[in-house]
Amino acid sequence: GDPTRARDALELGLHACAGSDRTARHRRARLLLTAGSVDQADGLHERALSQHTRARELALEIGEVHLAASASANCGTIALDRGDLGAAQRELRTAGAALIALGRDRDAGRTLANLANLSSLIGDEDAVALQLDAAHAAATRAGDAHCLGPRSLLGGDVELRRGLVAQAPPSAAARDPSSP
Repeated sequence: GDPTRARDALELGLHACAGSDRTARHRRARLLLTAGSVDQADGLHERALSQHTRARELALEIGEVHLAASASANCGTIALDRGDLGAAQRELRTAGAALIALGRDRDAGRTLANLANLSSLIGDEDAVALQLDAAHAAATRAGDAHCLGPRSLLGGDVELRRGLVAQAPPSAAARDPSSP
């Protein structure tokens, strides 16, 4: 859809739930999370980060741990996209732990897959393997096929870097120019 129209509608929604009771703050936190996602998809990272941070703060105030963890995961993804690997790692670890504890397998799988991608970028292949296994387990429990593909690709890349082409998935081995 049109991001400008979405932002306008979200802004109207935020004004409509300006109260201070728990229900109004919960609605505001959800709208801020959605507004951040619209901005994030549109490449407006600073604005998105501000929206997600505000959503997390409101969610924590009212004890909405899942909503706060989702906002943290989004902040981590933005930090990863911007190359701020330290912030990305902190946010994604925090979000992943909370989502696992809550049993939110779909969200946990995707967050852990992002964390594995980060670990790959910094060359921590042992962490990649552990995070991919955890992401795969969560995605499998959730039936989230979207999360399962990156595990094979990233896992294959790790095996290729380790020189274990025979153990890499066929798609990764096919990309290795030295394989027969």
